[in-house]
Amino acid sequence: MKKNSMLLVLPLIAFMVGCNANQGQGSGKQSESKEDTQTSESQSSESEPSSESPVLHPSVKIADGERKVFITKQLTLIAEVKDSEDAIVWTSSDPAKATVEGGIVTAVAPGKVSITAALSSDASIKDEVEITILDTIIDASVNAAAWDFSKLYQAEPVIESVAAANTNDIKTYAAFKGVLGKQYVAKAHFDVKSVGDWVWNTLTIGHINGDGQIYATGFSQGTKKLITQFSKTVGGVEQLWGAMSDRSQIWSQHDLDTFDVTNGIDIMSVRDGGDFYFFMNNELYWKESAGFNDYDEIDTQPVIYLNGVNATISNLYVSAEATDVEAVVNSEAAQKKMYATFSANVVISENDTKVQFKNADNITTNNKDVAAKSIGDAFSFPAGKSAKLEFDLTIDAWGGTHSGPAVLVDIKRYESKTAETRSVLIGERCASFAGWNYDGGMPAENWPAGEKTYADEVKLAENKGYHVIVNRIVGAECADNSVKILDG
Repeated sequence: MKKNSMLLVLPLIAFMVGCNANQGQGSGKQSESKEDTQTSESQSSESEPSSESPVLHPSVKIADGERKVFITKQLTLIAEVKDSEDAIVWTSSDPAKATVEGGIVTAVAPGKVSITAALSSDASIKDEVEITILDTIIDASVNAAAWDFSKLYQAEPVIESVAAANTNDIKTYAAFKGVLGKQYVAKAHFDVKSVGDWVWNTLTIGHINGDGQIYATGFSQGTKKLITQFSKTVGGVEQLWGAMSDRSQIWSQHDLDTFDVTNGIDIMSVRDGGDFYFFMNNELYWKESAGFNDYDEIDTQPVIYLNGVNATISNLYVSAEATDVEAVVNSEAAQKKMYATFSANVVISENDTKVQFKNADNITTNNKDVAAKSIGDAFSFPAGKSAKLEFDLTIDAWGGTHSGPAVLVDIKRYESKTAETRSVLIGERCASFAGWNYDGGMPAENWPAGEKTYADEVKLAENKGYHVIVNRIVGAECADNSVKILDG
């Protein structure tokens, strides 16, 4: 009995297990069916239009481009906008330097300014750029009708005088900008287009005061000379003649004949307190202390000055930095005090301590023009005081062109009697003094009256050293001169 019972139970268990297995498989099939359904529904959902709006990210970007502009000129900026149709609002961080409207920047004053482009609906969505406002080196508002300033607004500015029917009628100046004081350096390159036939035509860099008066030493192309003068800017430029215009008038000196400004010339003018320096092609041609006219007491401004000259001016430069001025004033070129009127006949050492005169036996020009002369008043006797000049003298050989060959020391007076000159003449057998008009000729063929022979009829020997002392003696009511010639 028990054996049969066991047999009946086993099939039952097997049946039950089998049923459970079939249920698991059936359940898996149902799951796969659901996934297929979901996938189908998902695909169906994606194929239908979405009712939600896309996410937008508005932005403003100022396009790349120029970031510098000259005063009075305009610069156009372009704003690139994404994901927005709002208007752009332009603003300037400093309207005193630059204004902006519709992306057009108008430069007002030199400096830096930030320009912003923002959405009208949200000012936080913006872009910002820095603009540099450049100043011009020349003030285009001064004498604008006399100049072409169209090329002033560029990296290498150029200005040109406006040609007149008669070049003699060109009398004008252009003012360097932003420099007013007692210490500065200014320079430029001049190319002359035409020169008038007036004897005082001039081109230079001068100095103007608050009253419109110009003090300048300039180069005259027509007659190849330097001119120092005052000019009053009333109805153009009017010359004020007198002591100033007569100070220089350097005729054919310092190799001026080698200059032809139609091929270009570099001019530099420096003010250092009461001292004024004038350079041509980086060489000093004139130095003057302007204390006699109170120019050392007032502020001035450097100016390009044309008188009877039509020219193009480039390579413009100006600086009021003390280091820049000192670099020029302390340079070797600025230290030179003497120059030779004719370099073939007069040789001056580099440190101005020695002068040699040669070719004296065949020189036919007036002796006043065969000279070593002071650059401006680099050598001068002060007014109202006794003064002394000393030097060593060696006669290489006495010439024979004139009856009284001599070494001359000329003392020229710069005031009311503008052409008055006193000369000390040192000859082989005697010494003398001459008073004469410097605009004329020094007596050449004969000794002036009043010569005095040397004691014991001594002659100054060739190849022997002498020491010379020239005195100007200022008394209570008069002035006099004396000379001593000593052995050794």
